[in-house]
Amino acid sequence: MKATCHGAGARFVARQSVGVRSASNSDPQTLDFDLTGINGPVVTDASDCDGEQHVSLTLRHDAEDGVSADYHADVGTFLTSHESKLAGCGFFHRLIPAIDDHLLPDEGALCALAAAMCSEKRSIEHSTIPAAYTYLGQFLAHDLSYTSFDSDPLNPVNYRTHAFDLDSIFDARPEGYPENGKAYQCRGGLGLGATSAGRFTDIPRDAEGVPLLPDERNDNNVIVSQLVASIIRFHHRICDIEPDEAAAKRLTRRHMQSVILHDYLERIIDRDVYHEVMTHGRGFLFADALPYPFRIPVEFSIGCFRFGHSMVRERYFLNGILSREPTRQVLAHTHLGRVIDRDRPFLQDRWVVDWSYLLDLDGSREPEYAEAIDAKLPVLFQELDRRWVYEMPRGQTSNTVPLSELTLKRGRSVGLSPAQDLVACVNTELAGHPLPAGGQRKRVDGIADLSDNAFGSALGDVLSRDDHRMAKATPLWFYTLAEAQRLGRDARDGSTRLGPLASRIIMETVHAAIQASPDSIIDDAQRVRFEPHPELVATRGNAFTLHDIFRNIGNLN
Repeated sequence: MKATCHGAGARFVARQSVGVRSASNSDPQTLDFDLTGINGPVVTDASDCDGEQHVSLTLRHDAEDGVSADYHADVGTFLTSHESKLAGCGFFHRLIPAIDDHLLPDEGALCALAAAMCSEKRSIEHSTIPAAYTYLGQFLAHDLSYTSFDSDPLNPVNYRTHAFDLDSIFDARPEGYPENGKAYQCRGGLGLGATSAGRFTDIPRDAEGVPLLPDERNDNNVIVSQLVASIIRFHHRICDIEPDEAAAKRLTRRHMQSVILHDYLERIIDRDVYHEVMTHGRGFLFADALPYPFRIPVEFSIGCFRFGHSMVRERYFLNGILSREPTRQVLAHTHLGRVIDRDRPFLQDRWVVDWSYLLDLDGSREPEYAEAIDAKLPVLFQELDRRWVYEMPRGQTSNTVPLSELTLKRGRSVGLSPAQDLVACVNTELAGHPLPAGGQRKRVDGIADLSDNAFGSALGDVLSRDDHRMAKATPLWFYTLAEAQRLGRDARDGSTRLGPLASRIIMETVHAAIQASPDSIIDDAQRVRFEPHPELVATRGNAFTLHDIFRNIGNLN
């Protein structure tokens, strides 16, 4: 059998074949196996240990004719440099056990749904969310999870730490990480790269333009790479206040947690759900206490939190130099897009983002707004170059893939339950965790009928096939987009947000992921304990926002 293990918060994953024991022997048995970490063999802190090490793997009987491995290996001192208090790389949590694929829509039906999503015209009405938050959400997704088709589909592995702790920036630095010098500006353990004009406003890169980041996905488009460069610049500003590297990283983590909690989530989450969780804590996901180790739900990572694809615009104004550039060019001006390469291993200076075009910084101009969250995707994603697909299924040989089809198939491969089952699950948990003084938490009101052509004739046709099977057992990712389109507009102020189910899952998952960080601004009682550093400019009392990041580092353009 195959045993995939992670150990009590240590950031490693191992896969090892172990023998099947006789069913007549019911005592647990401990075997030794070689443990290989994500970044190589896991070793102790001892100076004479530089090879693969051994740990204990306890087996238990699950059936008469076999054994299975406990998911928690006894790792002892075999820890990596990451010191997260509750989170570690490993399996995902499941809100509902994986469902057999014969109970889910087949791949043909998913392909038809994906094609219908791409055939409908996008709304001419944008959201009320400035476009910068599309890419702040992408950065958050990168920091919380990274998985691939190579892992066991029903037990996917998360190669990030599950906590929002900036490990996608602060984790082990790649080989060849720059030192301070002409091409780099390094402070507090993080470096900035120079643009073609010599300004330190890019992420660090090697001599071939490859990003020197723990997570290269943070260079898959120029907006997210510029956002990461801005976060690094903010960390450098923190270093002006706190010269100790560990203390500076702690301050940076805590301020970025506030940006996510007090700014990003407040903009995208159903208003009532947001204020309920902020005031009273979580109601269904680890409502009483975080488990050890903490894991984010697979329904979040591979389902709900992929809603940001729908927010991507067809074109962007990035600064006052460029014209309104197509999103293909936003992707191209990266190492992945091959504009940055051995011959030009740096960002062209005219592609430095002026954030006043994507964020309302000073009121001088109306920013670009994200597309409305709905059941439609930009044309670009109908045929996305495989270079931008980090979860390519085995056997996929074409150079381009429809992102909607890939996302729907990914959800099926990991056995994600239909959205309607999750609605029932979440409501059951919410009923068991009432508000103080007996008040009721806000229930998830599901969409009564998805097949009434409200999403367009092509989608309506697919959803109504086979006695409305897809409408009754809807893939979670599509449902997330559909409920935002149907139920996401707030009648009080006209703001566009996620719908009830996605709001609940995303709000409580990110809230828990922040609490699981070693430097969390959320305490064990789920109370927010944060004040911006007094030497930083903050405009919302005991909160920090994306606007505040740029108020403290300056908008270079």
